[in-house]
Amino acid sequence: MYKNKCNINIDIDRYLNTEKAYLIFRGTKTKEGMVSKSYNLVDSNASHVGFLLFENKSWNVHHIVENSLQTSALISNSLDEYIDSSLKVEYVALSELNLNNDCLRYQIHNLSQEIIEFDWEFSLENERNKLYCSEFIVKILNHCYCNIQIKSIKVKLSPLHSTFIGKDSLDYYPVDVLIVNENTKFLKEWYLNCQPE
Repeated sequence: MYKNKCNINIDIDRYLNTEKAYLIFRGTKTKEGMVSKSYNLVDSNASHVGFLLFENKSWNVHHIVENSLQTSALISNSLDEYIDSSLKVEYVALSELNLNNDCLRYQIHNLSQEIIEFDWEFSLENERNKLYCSEFIVKILNHCYCNIQIKSIKVKLSPLHSTFIGKDSLDYYPVDVLIVNENTKFLKEWYLNCQPE
């Protein structure tokens, strides 16, 4: 059982099986989180995603983050660190993956041997070592599934975002397209907002 700063219980343990792999989503009240959510297709709550695996007797999340303090954007956090309230997490969701965990671990390990840069261009056409969070997930899933059906989406950018990214449209993988699809089983979501609604 995990609790956020408002003592809201996140009973994630009851949904986890150490033999399975999961996608874990979070939504934050940060500027980056708000921008990311605005490009989702359906679910406006999730802004970030990572793989959740049981390793070395604990749950670990492998994900891509922009962090100038790290050598690589591909990091591994404990589950507690991933949903830490200091990150302004207001939403958590969990989906179970139907795939071979050995393949998943192998692909993550291979990528972790490289220095991965955060992909500020959000481009699907750049080098292997530039990724953003949902692109990382799709890249790994493409290696582990034979017939994965996750398609990128093309949208016109707002003038402000266009200036920031340096192009007028974006061909990308939205975070929410991974929550429910034919390769995952949606399990549960938690809303962690402390403010009265």
